[in-house]
Amino acid sequence: MVQGSAHAHITATDRTHRLPWSHYLAQPGTLEAVGRAPGPGATTAFLAGGDRDALDLGAIAARVVDRLQGDEQLERGSPVKAARTKLRWAAWTGGEPVPPRVEFRVEPRGLRTLLLHAGDVPVDGLAALCEDIAVHDWLLTVLIDLVRKSALGVTDRRTAIDRLLPAIDYLLHLWMPAARLTGDLVGVWQALEARPGFTRQWETLVRRIRDQLSIGAVTALAAHRAAPR
Repeated sequence: MVQGSAHAHITATDRTHRLPWSHYLAQPGTLEAVGRAPGPGATTAFLAGGDRDALDLGAIAARVVDRLQGDEQLERGSPVKAARTKLRWAAWTGGEPVPPRVEFRVEPRGLRTLLLHAGDVPVDGLAALCEDIAVHDWLLTVLIDLVRKSALGVTDRRTAIDRLLPAIDYLLHLWMPAARLTGDLVGVWQALEARPGFTRQWETLVRRIRDQLSIGAVTALAAHRAAPR
């Protein structure tokens, strides 16, 4: 599993003109809004995307992933076939410490958008949080797709279990939300657990897979005992 990530901190300034490039090169990851400071409308436009002239940080992350996946030294034939997902996020910071508020949406074509009202949480911490959210959203998306493709209740149980084996071997042990987060960032995850309920959905799917394994094992044992000898 590979993840590309890019983020920037946008700050307001009283200046109405640009400074020499040396000023900006000394502040990597920081963008200064010259003139009118960006407001809620700019945040909405960024999350919506689609504007050719809009800031597209995701293109930076996608390019890194493209280069890695195109490397000739990379082994092919992964047992888990999965499409990419993309999380585009924005956060309002500063002001008095407040309980975090989260607006998470599943958009078409593998896009997710996340708007955070994060109080005084540091930007680097927010980036780590959103990377963690993106990873677990991808895991949940892939597991849902594998369960759907297994055709439980439609195809025979042996075939369904064979189709679920990649999930058992490569995915189920990776679910560790907020394992590397501390402080207020954990509170953001708790908001996501309330709605849309990432872990609740994951555990429901895992129980369904394990039930199929248990039933398959019992059925195989019963058939073995009933076989003539």
